[in-house]
Amino acid sequence: MNDMEKFQKFSAFAILSLSFLGLAIIFYFEFRFYLSIPVIHLDDFYPFYVETVIASLPVITASLFLFRKYKKVIESRPQKFIRLSFGILWIVDAILQVQPEMNNLFAQYTLYPILQMGAVPAFFAKFAIKFWETNPPMIDLAAAMVQLYVGTLTLAVKNGRLFVAVQAIAIIWSIGIWFFGEGLGGVLSVGSTFLTGLPGSVLFYAIASILLIILLYRSEYSAHKIIKFSMVMVFIISFIEQVLPLNNFWHQIPLQVYPSPDNFLNFAVVVQTFIYKRSFLFNLIFSVILIFITLSWVFSDRIGPISTFFFAMFSWVIYQGLGIFGPFSTDSNSGLIIAILCVSDILMLKNGFRVHESSIKAMNRQTNPGS
Repeated sequence: MNDMEKFQKFSAFAILSLSFLGLAIIFYFEFRFYLSIPVIHLDDFYPFYVETVIASLPVITASLFLFRKYKKVIESRPQKFIRLSFGILWIVDAILQVQPEMNNLFAQYTLYPILQMGAVPAFFAKFAIKFWETNPPMIDLAAAMVQLYVGTLTLAVKNGRLFVAVQAIAIIWSIGIWFFGEGLGGVLSVGSTFLTGLPGSVLFYAIASILLIILLYRSEYSAHKIIKFSMVMVFIISFIEQVLPLNNFWHQIPLQVYPSPDNFLNFAVVVQTFIYKRSFLFNLIFSVILIFITLSWVFSDRIGPISTFFFAMFSWVIYQGLGIFGPFSTDSNSGLIIAILCVSDILMLKNGFRVHESSIKAMNRQTNPGS
C-alpha cells in the first residue's frame, strides 16, 4: 500500500469516525434536553421512529443486492473518495433530520429566521414554511428518507443509469434546499462570512454529485476545473463579503457559541473571543487569506486545495462548531464539505488528472468504429 492509498483510507476513516461520534453525542444530549421538558415523554417519539425504520427497510434491502452487483466495478481513487465521503454524509444528514422534535421546531428555529435575511431569501422561505407546516412530521420523514436513499444508493451503486439518476436527484434536492431551506446560503444576507458557512454547505453536495457524474465519462481534469471554478467563485464572493463595510466585520467579527458535551468546544469560543477583540486586525488577516486562496486556485493546482483545506478546517472547528452542534443542525456545515472536495482535488492531482477508462473506450470506438 503506497502513501496515497494510506492517506485516502485514513481520510475516509477520520470522516466516518467524526461523523458517527458526533451523531452519538448529539443524540444523547438532544434526548436529554427534550426529555427534561415536562410535556414531552419518550412515548411521543415512538410512532415517528417506527415510521422511519419501516420507510428505511426497502433501500437497505435493495442496497445489499446492488452492492454485490457493483462490487467489482473499478473506480479511480478520487471518484471512490468522493462517492464514499458524500454517501456517508447523506446518511449522517438523514439521521440528523430525525433528531427529537425536529419536525415540530425546525420551522421555528431554521426557516423563520430566513425571513429576516432579505427580500429574496424571504420570498423562498415563505413557500418553504407554508409547505412544511402542512404536515411537519410527514415532511420531516420524507426529507430524511430522500437523504437516506441518496446516501445509501451512492454507497451501493458505482456507475450506470441508476447511479446517474441518484446523483441527478441529489443535485435537484440540494439546489432546492439551498433556495428554500438555506436562504441561498446567506449570499444575499448581511453578516454572512465564509467563517460561519457562506455560501451554504448544501451547494457543495450538488457540486459533488456533478463531479461523480463527470468522473464516470470524462477526465479528472474536467472535474478539477469544476472544483477550481467553484472555489474561485466562492472565495471571490467571500472576500467581498468580508471587506464590505455593511457587514461591519471591521469592527465586530461574529461570535458563534455552540453548546457542546462537557464544553469541549470552549477552546473555540476562547479563540473567537480573542479574534473578536481584535476585529480590525483579524478581518484584515482573513481578507488577505481569502484573496491569497483565490489567487492560489488560479495560479497553482497544488497550493489552492492545500491552503483551502486548512482554512476550511479552521472555520469548521472554530466558527462552525463542527457543524452538528448548532441548534437544529441538519448537516456538518460547509467547512468539512469544502475540505473533502480539496482532498479529492489533491488525489486527482496525484493521479495526473487521468482519463476515466470508460472515456478511453468511448474514444477508441470513435477512432476505430470497426473494432
